[in-house]
Amino acid sequence: LSDAKRTKTTLVSLFSVANAFGRLGAGIGSDALRTVVDRPLFFSAATALMGAAHGMLLFARCTAFLYAAAICSGVAYGAFWSLLPTLVGELFGLRAFASTYNAFTPAVSGASLILSAQLAAKIAESH
Repeated sequence: LSDAKRTKTTLVSLFSVANAFGRLGAGIGSDALRTVVDRPLFFSAATALMGAAHGMLLFARCTAFLYAAAICSGVAYGAFWSLLPTLVGELFGLRAFASTYNAFTPAVSGASLILSAQLAAKIAESH
């Protein structure tokens, strides 16, 4: 990758803008299409896009592909975090919304810690 400092700045900017569009698109889209498509399907699509973006990041060998992966990651991340509160409220009810939603955020952080610390370390050691 040529000109690493400029590339990093561009990647962060692309991710941030795509994150905003993902939040807006998922929020507006899931509200506009809620009679046609269930919100869990939007959430599943965002999660699938996040998986595809991680696959793109894994095989990125040129700057253009890395930029496309950053855009996909930003859209998926924005959609995920904008749909989660609404989905928790719809699936589990609003009576104990704060407790239920706060149970999800440590789960995401804990899974990230386990996967990055344990799984990545084992894979790195095996190679």
